[in-house]
Amino acid sequence: NITYIGCMAQAYVFHWLACIECVLLGIVALDCYVAVCKPPRYTIIIDHKVCLHLSSTAWLIGLANSLLQSTITIQLPL
Repeated sequence: NITYIGCMAQAYVFHWLACIECVLLGIVALDCYVAVCKPPRYTIIIDHKVCLHLSSTAWLIGLANSLLQSTITIQLPL
């Protein structure tokens, strides 16, 4: 058995990590595009700062998405 709060916490973490994975797949696609289509400028376009911004954006989008979905789910009647 699992409590209602435990179930909501598990759903929140699951949605958070799943959304992060989807956004990171898009970031990897962008990285591959830049590497294939603009190889001489790759190190200028994708530097350490851009990588940090992209990864933090993925975490924040996942956090916001899972928070929104969990909040809406909690309001549903059982």
